[in-house]
Amino acid sequence: MEVWSRTAALAILLVTLIQAQEQQAPVVSKECEDAEKACEADTDCLHRLSALHATCVTNTCQPQCRSAVLNLYQTKLGRGLLRTDMSCLLGPRQEMELCDLVPNGSTLHCTLAKLACEADMLCQAKLDVFVAECEADVSERKCTEKCARRFADTLKTTRGAAFSNCTCWRQDPLCDHLNDHILSACMERATALIDADSSNFTRTNSIDAAKDAPSVAPPSGNGTASAKDDANIASLPAFTTLILSSLTTIFAMLLRR
Repeated sequence: MEVWSRTAALAILLVTLIQAQEQQAPVVSKECEDAEKACEADTDCLHRLSALHATCVTNTCQPQCRSAVLNLYQTKLGRGLLRTDMSCLLGPRQEMELCDLVPNGSTLHCTLAKLACEADMLCQAKLDVFVAECEADVSERKCTEKCARRFADTLKTTRGAAFSNCTCWRQDPLCDHLNDHILSACMERATALIDADSSNFTRTNSIDAAKDAPSVAPPSGNGTASAKDDANIASLPAFTTLILSSLTTIFAMLLRR
């Protein structure tokens, strides 16, 4: 009875340690730390970063926070910082995530998406062509086949893809104008063209792969089970694996007594 009481007490202690590990403060990445130090070493970047810390604290998507993010992003060091996981910007990050102002987020504020595109040579080149050839038409809500193609070329770039679902928040006439008069006019047709091109590409590749693929014997049952076991073990967090190993050792020692 005493053995099992000790075992139960040790198990409770180890579970508590696991929970404490899971609830510990977020880890700040070295990438973010280094980028923050580089920004703070530059007077202009530091000034813009200070504005970010001062304004992105209300979680209400105020224009001042938006302006601070956009101003910081316009500097090379600022872009480098904002493109990290932002784990060293815990205060501002929460509001930036809420307001679609995280450059690596799945959804971007349209003005930030435009800045990100302009900072990328390929995306900027495609966007410049679209604006130069089609701005007059799209400002009147017209989208020709040529303009749809030009805008599709922009959306196909890594940074340009953010235009497809970008957002605008209140009190932002510049973003509203960009979204309503430049982006949305050709969005539907450009997206349809991309989907059609992708579908044709996939269909062609599938046909070619079916022709060229060699026949492969299915793996044996033992091999499959072993692979699954290895995958399950590899997926366990290192800390949890250590705890489980410790529990196993403790139980073995107690049972030998």
